[in-house]
Amino acid sequence: MQKFDSQNTDISLYLTLFERQARATGIEEEEWVSQLISLLPLDLAQIVIKEPEEQMREHTNVKKVLLDRFKMKPETFRIKFTQHQRKQGALWKELVFELQNYFDSWIEGLNVKDFKGLK
Repeated sequence: MQKFDSQNTDISLYLTLFERQARATGIEEEEWVSQLISLLPLDLAQIVIKEPEEQMREHTNVKKVLLDRFKMKPETFRIKFTQHQRKQGALWKELVFELQNYFDSWIEGLNVKDFKGLK
């Protein structure tokens, strides 16, 4: 997997891709943080390293720290979901993946667990 490029890559899409790749290659979830840190630029890795050690071991905590760093809150994902458009030359399934990722992140950030909670 390529290193994260903060200038040209959406952090939420990158983290989703990382998680899928880690699962597909059979990497244990306990190892995800060390694998992810090796793919981050030094400035982002330093932000993660500054977290308390017990929190830094959990991928969900590291993901939250990175999303917070890029100000990716539920409202940000809602806006991305409602305003996102297919890039010229991109496949429609790429658009579907991106929209699904934004929607899932939006709902996850609101702690919606079922359809009733969505109302």
